[in-house]
Amino acid sequence: MTGRLLMVEDEEGIRIAIARMLRKKGLSVIEAGDGWAAIDLIRNREEEIDLMLLDYDLGEDNGLNFIQKARGSGFTGPPQAPP
Repeated sequence: MTGRLLMVEDEEGIRIAIARMLRKKGLSVIEAGDGWAAIDLIRNREEEIDLMLLDYDLGEDNGLNFIQKARGSGFTGPPQAPP
């Protein structure tokens, strides 16, 4: 498995554990602790982001609203939110 993944998760322990597992599977993982940090990463990225994995409840926003903001910032890959 290869690709560049942006993971948006506001709970640090969960974010670290999932990122570690994904890296072991061969993915390049970029981590963001909240929606605003993720938007900054999307706008300022040097390489294309292939996939976004996000928490549905980001504290200040929800996953669906965040996807709209990400699209407005230039993200074109498929977002994935756990059920």
